[in-house]
Amino acid sequence: MIDVGEALVAYMGWRTPRSYRDVGAILFENGVISGALYEQFKRAVNIRNILVHNYAYIMPKDLYVTIKDLIGALTEIMNSIISYMAERGIDP
Repeated sequence: MIDVGEALVAYMGWRTPRSYRDVGAILFENGVISGALYEQFKRAVNIRNILVHNYAYIMPKDLYVTIKDLIGALTEIMNSIISYMAERGIDP
């Protein structure tokens, strides 16, 4: 989601993101994803950052519940990005 979003941002020549969360903001600003999906994008980036940088210990059960809850939103975000690209003839 982040990598494909970054690739689209670069391809379209939009402003350079300062963070992974900013990728979502740029996609939202340019009508690629809705406000509700942007909120989920931020949530997913937060979880990613906690896991990658080990900011806090997350119980496996809690992580499973969180990811299970995000799966639908992540799928919608990717579908929105891919649809945006397809409508403009951009090869994902």
